[in-house]
Amino acid sequence: MSIVTDFSTRNVKAAVADGYRQVAPGWHKWRREFKIAGIAVTQAILNASDVKSGMRVLDVACGAGEPALTLLPLVGPTGYVVAIDLVGEMLASAALLATTRANIMFNVADAEVLPFRDETFDLVTCRAAVMHFPDPLQALKEAYRVLRPGGRAVFSALGPAQDSPAIMTTIAIILRHIPAPPDPALGPDVYRFGVPGTLATMFAAAGFREVDEEVLSVPCPWPGDAVHFWQALPDHGWRVNELIKSVPSDHHQRVTTEVVAALRLHERDGVLHLTTPIVLASGKR
Repeated sequence: MSIVTDFSTRNVKAAVADGYRQVAPGWHKWRREFKIAGIAVTQAILNASDVKSGMRVLDVACGAGEPALTLLPLVGPTGYVVAIDLVGEMLASAALLATTRANIMFNVADAEVLPFRDETFDLVTCRAAVMHFPDPLQALKEAYRVLRPGGRAVFSALGPAQDSPAIMTTIAIILRHIPAPPDPALGPDVYRFGVPGTLATMFAAAGFREVDEEVLSVPCPWPGDAVHFWQALPDHGWRVNELIKSVPSDHHQRVTTEVVAALRLHERDGVLHLTTPIVLASGKR
């Protein structure tokens, strides 16, 4: 399943940035829930990163602060973390959490035009954002440029939508109730890296060696019931919010009923036990 199958690169970056400005308050409002749901993805990145004390780390498109904040204690007082995002509003609460630490910095920056010197970092990470980039190959080339020789980049992306219970119980239902397909101007297909080898091929094209890619199914538990998750969903994904707005008013209640019923199948003891497929790719400079 693909939400968007074609797009024009013109203004895509601006559309993505504007979209995340819209949902930035929701990311801060639901910070605890989003962090719990994303712990396994963050851990998968850490497992592939071989983080050590003293490392210089760049976290690209860090959003509300992950995995940057989790990486910080791992690099220790002799290392440092620089976390960037295209949208300053997404960085706000993460920056507040790190005000007492001298070795982490949050900056607004474009992943495709990194404002750093060559060979600055030991590790570059990016969690679930590369699929939003208009030119992901350019972003990987920039990651390669700012890595020191022997440094590593680890990126995760969304896996196949059809293998994600969260997608199939929400977006798939919404799509059945909207009169027209989504506007391609919303951006690139966020599931494009679910095709095996796509992200690894891009890593290799950017110059990386010892490239590895795997598709993992990881837990993403939501610490609340089906209704709670459905309420939070528009605050999490701006593209999902656009889809919900496209539902005719006389279908709203039917969509809610169908989505909540589908999510209930994954609910136990007030928690949604969901899983998500992720693509994890890495390579060395």
